[in-house]
Amino acid sequence: MLERIREEAFHSAQAQRLPVTPVCTVDEVLQDPQFKARGSFVEIEHPVVGKLTYPGLPFRLPETPAQPQQPAPQLGEHNSLIFGERLGYTAEDIVRLRELGVI
Repeated sequence: MLERIREEAFHSAQAQRLPVTPVCTVDEVLQDPQFKARGSFVEIEHPVVGKLTYPGLPFRLPETPAQPQQPAPQLGEHNSLIFGERLGYTAEDIVRLRELGVI
């Protein structure tokens, strides 16, 4: 294995029907031609840091070609929704939780 580059070792192992796969870096995965052709990653504008690459859907539905449309939420972005609307805390409760450093 030390005498071969990763791809040669991988293809040699495949030819011998061995369960081997290369371990790729994040940059290699993002540049992979197969992933690019399948649209596996999408770019979405993040309100703080700008354009980021996010994983797309892990499956394809021909009649529902959806992809993520918004960035991941920021820390605490949905606190009022979750604690207030879903868990029933009052606005005063949420302010108090913030003051105590709980949220």
